[in-house]
Amino acid sequence: MRRPFFFMLSALCLLSCDGGSGTPPADNDTVTVADEDGPTGDELLAGENEPPDAGFVPDVEAIASDYAGETGFIAIEPVTYYLRTERGTAGVKYLSDETRLWYSFQPADEEWEKKPIALFFNGGPGSASGLLLAFNTGRRSMDPVFNGGDIVGDNPHRWSSFANILYIDARNTGFSYSIVGDRPGFTTRNFNPFIDGADFVRLLLRVLAAHPALRGNPVIFAGESYGGTRTIVMQNLLLNPARYAGNEGYFTDTALADEIAAHYAAVFPGEEVTPEKAAEQFGYTALIQPLIFGEPQNLASGEILEEPGSVVYQIAEEQGATFQPCPEDDADCDKYYNAILFVDSLGRDLYKYDEQSGWMNGLMDPVVPELLVRDNYVSLLGHDPVFIEDMYASERKDAYKIAAPPSGAYALSTAWSERAEMQVYLLRLLYADPDDPEAEFRKTFGTLSDYDTYYASLNEKVTNAFYRHSLHPFNPLFGELFLENLLVVDTLMTQAALDLVIFSPAIPAAARMFEQVTDVVVATDSFTVTYAAGSFEGVAEGTTRTVAWPPYETAGHSVTVSQPDKFVEDVAAWYEKVRR
Repeated sequence: MRRPFFFMLSALCLLSCDGGSGTPPADNDTVTVADEDGPTGDELLAGENEPPDAGFVPDVEAIASDYAGETGFIAIEPVTYYLRTERGTAGVKYLSDETRLWYSFQPADEEWEKKPIALFFNGGPGSASGLLLAFNTGRRSMDPVFNGGDIVGDNPHRWSSFANILYIDARNTGFSYSIVGDRPGFTTRNFNPFIDGADFVRLLLRVLAAHPALRGNPVIFAGESYGGTRTIVMQNLLLNPARYAGNEGYFTDTALADEIAAHYAAVFPGEEVTPEKAAEQFGYTALIQPLIFGEPQNLASGEILEEPGSVVYQIAEEQGATFQPCPEDDADCDKYYNAILFVDSLGRDLYKYDEQSGWMNGLMDPVVPELLVRDNYVSLLGHDPVFIEDMYASERKDAYKIAAPPSGAYALSTAWSERAEMQVYLLRLLYADPDDPEAEFRKTFGTLSDYDTYYASLNEKVTNAFYRHSLHPFNPLFGELFLENLLVVDTLMTQAALDLVIFSPAIPAAARMFEQVTDVVVATDSFTVTYAAGSFEGVAEGTTRTVAWPPYETAGHSVTVSQPDKFVEDVAAWYEKVRR
């Protein structure tokens, strides 16, 4: 049996923003962070813990076919944007902090200039992309099942066989970190699905602009769990940039709309870029156990799991226990959480229920310490981190990641929404960061401030911040945006048999709950959505779209760990079939 080794979840409010103030950022609330006394460690480089040849950037156009790729940071400047709960309203004005997003680019094995780009990210929200990065997607893998027990070895199921690969760590997760602004912290202004998606679009467009040979290549969005919601936002931004330049939608980011327009002017010069035209580049989605329909997806999960004979009853019988569904007269009982927490109480792993709880967590423990060993980083990613200027403590004295510098009245409240609390609980079932895996990085790059860390596989403060606004990841709005995107986006999503957190049968069932849908027909390896007339602009009665939905009988939430061979083959064949 395949052994999952490591995971970063993908997936889960309050009506008020930024601790309930609902007011724009103040212009005069400044925050400073005292300088460190200076890094310690050996003189490994030219100058003690200083970047060598600052600003190292590979000249991609001059690199031959043996180009190994690159890793580094792309700075996303402070962004002024508006967020609203109803379209057409004025909205609340926010100013995000500068963030430095970490990425890793690995070219395809052959003719990389001609291949699509597979964009990988995990979710949480608040999780790094460590699982997808380390296991069975890239050229190299940390999965001992496939590399002979080595820490890092060749990956026989590499996506580079048919695509270029781009990994991204979200704001304040993984290697990514933020820079202190006027009102720094873990609040709506820095963490919500729209600014999150905008971050990723900016990084993607800037990577493409820096690689002219790839600028117009198709992109396959491969998000996992909450990464499905992030994909929805990214694609809606890219397909409808004009909507986000004004106040037509829930989010306004004029600068991003201009950047998207500039990209299309370079890729499709002189052409009108409709959603259909934009989908020629950005209309491919291969989602891994995704959260896409918001709260209706959980509601559908609860209804199915309470049906007599469901997998919950089967597990109860195996364990000699009795499952008590929610009482009919108890409107406060959440059927979904009632069911999965019952399974959890029996000691089963909610992400792969044929295993005991803690199984995946125990298997992943070695990964973060090994990833933060320089030789392993180089072996896995093909690039030496000593050439990354923004990795050094000397370049990030005003950085924060795991805690917000004191900000007076704007310090984050410790109050958690029930949804955020549950989401963090589920994430903790998957993994916990080791106590101190960063000794070698400190020796090489210097000692960071108390607010910063080199790597965070799970950032609970980020998770909490996503639920400080009504447009949280479980808002049904994102299901509507998915259905709109689906009209022009070719979509594949996994159907894992052993996952209870993202319960696969609930996905087509949840689609039926939306007024834009008149019917959903489910087959063994696909489901077809029929749209209501006028559900979206120009949609005629009887319009249908089919989602590829291949089954993975021995996989749980982490399909790329349990059945990586089938998944890469399925996606490669699907892309060959649907590519424009």
